[in-house]
Amino acid sequence: KSGGFDFESGGEFEEETVDAWEAGLKTRLAGGSVELSASIFRSDFSDLQVAAWNGTAFVTSNAAEAQTQGIEIDGRWQIADSWMLSGAVGFLDAEYDDFPAAVCTAAQQSQHAADTGLPPATCTQDLSGKSLQFSPDWAGTLNLEYFTALNSGLNLTAIVGVDFSDSYYTALDLDPHSEQDSFAKLNTRLQLAGEAGWSVALVGKNLTDEET
Repeated sequence: KSGGFDFESGGEFEEETVDAWEAGLKTRLAGGSVELSASIFRSDFSDLQVAAWNGTAFVTSNAAEAQTQGIEIDGRWQIADSWMLSGAVGFLDAEYDDFPAAVCTAAQQSQHAADTGLPPATCTQDLSGKSLQFSPDWAGTLNLEYFTALNSGLNLTAIVGVDFSDSYYTALDLDPHSEQDSFAKLNTRLQLAGEAGWSVALVGKNLTDEET
């Protein structure tokens, strides 16, 4: 990403670069009834560009160095003619290698102003070795699907699935108030389809009423 100028802070930010590699495989097992894909990846960021709230505005700056690496696996298993199990799971290790001048949390800014008499926005914290925002360690989905052909050219499909995630922070400053706890959400779909291309479905999202 090219560099630029931040009008709120009056400062410039450098271009962001990344060295990334990925290796993976796709395969069939159990006579073709199982399809499996897997990949391993790593990205090393230099001068990572971040936008953080400094108490009055969002300011774009550079977070020095950051690294993301992990594994992703997805696949599906045709258990029987009418049943299929599918899913995906990912492990992510994402952290700042070097971020000594990150924006402080609201509480840190208030304490900084009280201790020094300086404006809250002048507060900085060191997030080196800390996690990036929106980076749960584990996340994935798991779905069980049932399919059957009915009379008069109708097809019935029923799916029940779960989406899950580890905890993660939603704010760049890693404010504890911004932490999203780990969660799992249950979803279902019951669909009736005709050979002419039409379909009607009853869909349920987050049936356990998990709040995020």
